[in-house]
Amino acid sequence: MKDQSSKSFISSIRNKPKLMGSPPKIKTIRIVENPFDDIVPRITAAEKREQMKARLEAKKESEKRDKRAKAKK
Repeated sequence: MKDQSSKSFISSIRNKPKLMGSPPKIKTIRIVENPFDDIVPRITAAEKREQMKARLEAKKESEKRDKRAKAKK
């Protein structure tokens, strides 16, 4: 009995249809109607890098000004 049931189980697994490759990927989207007018999109990585660069430059400039102000005359 056990041998017969295991054979039928194995044959049922073999006869099931297999998936063809990977699932489809979404490459582009188009927003037809935007119900969320109050949501602001996130900034891109490039914009984030520019902001960090501007902050670092501003910090360096303020440190230079502080160092010059503290220098002995």
